[in-house]
Amino acid sequence: MTVRMLPGDILLHENTSNDLISKLMRWGIGKFTHASMFAGIQTDPAGKDDYYIFESIGVGPTLTPLSAVVGKNVILIKMPLSYRDRIMLAAKARMIADNPCYQYGYDDMLLSAIPDAICRKLGIPIRWIYRTKHTQICSKAVELVYFQSGIREKLPEYVSLPKDLVYSPGAAIYGGKVGEQVLW
Repeated sequence: MTVRMLPGDILLHENTSNDLISKLMRWGIGKFTHASMFAGIQTDPAGKDDYYIFESIGVGPTLTPLSAVVGKNVILIKMPLSYRDRIMLAAKARMIADNPCYQYGYDDMLLSAIPDAICRKLGIPIRWIYRTKHTQICSKAVELVYFQSGIREKLPEYVSLPKDLVYSPGAAIYGGKVGEQVLW
C-alpha cells in the first residue's frame, strides 16, 4: 500500500546509526528519534522549486530537500487538516526556517527531552514543562509551526518527544520507506 504526503503531515524518522548517542536515544525514546513535517513545494534561494521537509537539526529549524530522506524508514502521521490549514503550515514552516532568531534547542534537549525520556523509561509519571521562545528540538519545532498557524489543537495535548506526535487526534498512521510506500 502506498500513501501520499501532504503539507502539514508529520514524519517520524527511524534512527539506524550505531554511534553511542544514537544507541542511547533508541534506548530512551525508541527507534523513531526524529520528527519533521512535510512542507510541500518550496522555492530555494536559486529559484528552483523542490519538495521539502521542515525539521530542527543542529543548525536550527530548516527546510531540507525531501531527496535527503528518500529510501529512509519513516512513520507518516497523516493529519486531518483542511486545504487552508495545509497552506498555512507550509508558509509558517518557511517563515520559521528563514528566521535566524530560531535555533536548535540544545538546552531543551538537556532540560526537557532527556529528563522526560528517563522518567518515562523508569515509569515515573512526570511531565517536564520547559518552553523557550526561539529554540526547539525537532518535535517542539513541529509543534511551533502548528501553534503559529493557529491549529495547535490538532496535536496531542503534551508534545515533548517525537513519539508523542503519534497521538495526534484523528490522525492516520502509516509506515514505510520514503519514495516507496510513502510518496509525495
